Amino acid sequence: MNLRAVPLVVRSAAIVIACVMLVQLLNLAVFVACPPVPLGPVGFETMQRALMGDGPVRGVEIRDIPVQEVPPQEPLLLAMRDVMAVRLGLPEAELRVHFVSVLQALKGTRYAAHRLATGGADPASEKAAALDFAGGITLARHLGDGSWRVVNPSGSIFRGWLMLAVIWVLGTILFAIPCAYLVARWLSRPIRHFAEAAERLGRNPRDADLEPDGPRELRGATLAFNEMKRRLGRYVDDRLNLMSAIAHDLRIPLTRLAFRLERVPEAIRSRAEADIAEMQQMLGAVLSFVQATHAARPRQPQELRSLLSTIADDMAETGSQVSLEEGPDVILPADDIGLRSLFTNLIHNAVTYGGAARVRLTRKDGAAVVEIEDDGPGLPPEELERAFEPFYRGEPSRNRATGGIGLGLALVRSVAVAHGGSATLENLATRGLRARVVLPA
Repeated sequence: MNLRAVPLVVRSAAIVIACVMLVQLLNLAVFVACPPVPLGPVGFETMQRALMGDGPVRGVEIRDIPVQEVPPQEPLLLAMRDVMAVRLGLPEAELRVHFVSVLQALKGTRYAAHRLATGGADPASEKAAALDFAGGITLARHLGDGSWRVVNPSGSIFRGWLMLAVIWVLGTILFAIPCAYLVARWLSRPIRHFAEAAERLGRNPRDADLEPDGPRELRGATLAFNEMKRRLGRYVDDRLNLMSAIAHDLRIPLTRLAFRLERVPEAIRSRAEADIAEMQQMLGAVLSFVQATHAARPRQPQELRSLLSTIADDMAETGSQVSLEEGPDVILPADDIGLRSLFTNLIHNAVTYGGAARVRLTRKDGAAVVEIEDDGPGLPPEELERAFEPFYRGEPSRNRATGGIGLGLALVRSVAVAHGGSATLENLATRGLRARVVLPA
C-alpha cells in the first residue's frame, strides 16, 4: 500500500489514535514502574518500629533533637500518650504526643484522640492497638543521652512518587516534541512542494508540471493546479502570438507607405519617413521581445564571463564606456541568445542613460550574480519595480527619443525568470543605478 496516497483525514485520524495509545502506554508504564503510593495513615506498628529504632521504616520522618526543642505534651492527647506508653512499654514521662498543627490534624486521628481522652477505649484494647496516625500527629521519645527522638508520618514517599511521575511526564513531552516535529514535516511535505510550485508558477508560467504526490486530496489539487498552469501558459502564448502577428503584419503596409512616400514632396517625406522608421523600430522591438521570451531554445553550458566580455568589447568598439571587472568565471546551462539579449539590454541602458557601464561577475550561494552599474540619475524608488513592466517608461529621459519603447527591461526579467533566476534594480548610495541579475549555476 502506498502511504503517500492515503487521504489526509485518514492520516490525521491515525496520528491522533497513535498519540492516544502512546499516552495510555506511558501511563501504564508509570503505574507499573513507580512504587505504590501510601494513601492511608501510618499504622501503629510502623510508628512503634520507628520510635524504638527497629530498622529502617518507610512513610515516617525520624529526627533526634535536643530537649529544649521538644514541644510540650498536648493536653488533649494525654490519654493517647498513656495508650502509647503502655503499648511501647515506656514510662509516661519519656513519651510525648502532640499536634504539629491543629489544622493539620486529620479528622480520624482527632476522633481517636477524643475517644481515648473520654475513656472510650482501654489502653490494652484492640481498638487502641489499631490506632492510626496521620500527618498532624507527632510522637517523641526520651533517649538515654538526654535527646529526644521525634517521629511523625511523612509525605516523602508520596512526594517521591509525584516527582517520579513529573519526570515521566517531562520525559514524555521531550520525547513527543521531536516526534511531533517529524510527523508535522511528513504531513506538510507535499503541501510545501505544492506551495513551492505555486511560487514558481508566479515567476515562470512555463515551469514544469508538478508531479502528483501526497494524500488523495492534494493529488487532486495538484492535477487541478497543473491544468490551471497549462491554461495560463496558453493564455500567455496567445497574447505573445497576437503581439507577434500584429507586429509582423504591420510591417508590410509600412513598407508600402515608405515606397509611396517617394512621390511626396521632400519637406513632408522626411518627417513621414522618420515616423515610419520609429514605427518599424517599435515593431522590431516587439518581435524581439516575443522571440526572446517565447521561443523554446535548447540550453547548453555557457561561459558567462566570456559572454559578458564579448558584449562589452562589441559595445566598446562603438565608443561606449564599458568595463568588465576581473573575477571568477561561471559556467551555467542557458540559452545563448536569451542571455545575450538580457545583458545587451542592461549594458546598453547603462551606457545610454548613465554614460558608462561597469560590469561585475561573482558567484554566491551556488548562483551567478551579475551587477551592472552606471553613473546616471537613477530612478525614483517607486519605479524600481514598475520599470520591468512591458511598455512602461519612467522618467522623461528614458523615452523613445533616446531609444526604447519600454520592452527592454521586461525582456530582461522574462529571460532571467525563464532561467530560474531574478532581475532587480536599485539606486546606488551616491549616484547611479545598479542592475542585478541572479542565475542558478
